[in-house]
Amino acid sequence: MIAAAVGCTNALYCALQGLLDKGDEAILLEPAFDIYDAQVKMAGGVSKFVPLRCNDEATNADDYYTLDMDELEVSLNLAKQQFYF
Repeated sequence: MIAAAVGCTNALYCALQGLLDKGDEAILLEPAFDIYDAQVKMAGGVSKFVPLRCNDEATNADDYYTLDMDELEVSLNLAKQQFYF
């Protein structure tokens, strides 16, 4: 199947509507675009936020934010379907 969308916001909305059921969790890495949480809620999902930590000693853009894997692991709920972005 091929689907077309008018921009990224519309594509993400359509994907979330198709993938999330009521009560499903979506892991959002912060900082995130503010519309992501609203789109998860419109699809009946529940947003769980995991912050990216700022590395003030970074010398290049690839190292500026880091994901704490322990924080991510605490957020995982294997009993519910999850969507990550």
